[in-house]
Amino acid sequence: KDAWDYVWSVDAFRTSRQDQLTAQRFYTVGSADYQISEVSFIEGRLAYEDDRFSGYDSQTDASVNYGRTTLTNIDNMILTYTAGVGARRSDSDAEDFSEVIFRLAGDYKWDISDNAMFNQILSAEAGDETSIYRWESSIETNILENLSLKFTFNVKHQTDVPVGRENTDTATSVTLVMNF
Repeated sequence: KDAWDYVWSVDAFRTSRQDQLTAQRFYTVGSADYQISEVSFIEGRLAYEDDRFSGYDSQTDASVNYGRTTLTNIDNMILTYTAGVGARRSDSDAEDFSEVIFRLAGDYKWDISDNAMFNQILSAEAGDETSIYRWESSIETNILENLSLKFTFNVKHQTDVPVGRENTDTATSVTLVMNF
């Protein structure tokens, strides 16, 4: 296995009701992991979110994390967790601020069968101004060799939000996933 592992993901959605825009969000995360040993690594992570209905124009965070993989002795399960520090920049109409964050995250994968996988991702990014907690549960099932169907439930909770905004957002989605 190579010492470096790179991951980039993009998540975007837009919804409307009666020709009225009700949600619009773009979220992207990139990371580079350097393997220290079979079960531990150092991760550099950068994330950007543009959520027009959160009250923030954008939020960007960067962190350096130590990660570890467990449950390696079980054939169909794996748990990876990371912990680290970084910085977040939040921009809104009311105020712009930067803060130091502490990040803790876990990613649990369970191959239920040859064609189905359960995934649970939890993360907490604690800062002085605001903290963000994310929870994603998904089940993915293969349709073809490189095409699958994924059912996902997402929750994002932010402790301090601009006036008139909700602290917690949820989204449920069904997605076609193509693997390269």
